Amino acid sequence: AAKSGNMQVVTPMLEHYIDLNVATADGENALLFAEESGNKEMIQALLLAKANPNCLHAGMTPLMRAAHLCDLEATRVLMEARADPNMANEQGETALILAAGGTSPDLVRELLAAKANPKAASFGRTPLVVAEEGNNEEILAMLTEAEVATWTRIERRAYNVTRGLTRFGTDMLGPRDGTGSM
Repeated sequence: AAKSGNMQVVTPMLEHYIDLNVATADGENALLFAEESGNKEMIQALLLAKANPNCLHAGMTPLMRAAHLCDLEATRVLMEARADPNMANEQGETALILAAGGTSPDLVRELLAAKANPKAASFGRTPLVVAEEGNNEEILAMLTEAEVATWTRIERRAYNVTRGLTRFGTDMLGPRDGTGSM
């Protein structure tokens, strides 16, 4: 019923307290179907009826799917229902990694505000690396700032020393003859 997107069919079912988290043979459930169809009203109704916002199917939560599709409204609805922005699939991809390569800076901003980890990595690819590949300057700037904000004291010190040296003209790569830079 949720797959059809027909609220007239789903609403009476919700009133009879059916188990919304039961999965089909394929592993999908009502919330995953609603998110897949993009029906925000259905997503909200299912979440209000206690559907699990962190259910997994084929390595994706509803939030991961929404982020991958750059669906800001669905992302907000799922975040309000306490979907975990740091859940990862078998490849280590999180909603933020999936959103980083997209076209919605607002979606990335929402995930960061919800404490999505900007240092999460999938096979060494952090959200920042994915954003660089996607070439979206606004997303890239946001993720750079978020990643810098999570640096440890030692990482900050090393960054500041390097930045200071390059500011005063030090060529960190050194001469091309292999003799070193200092």
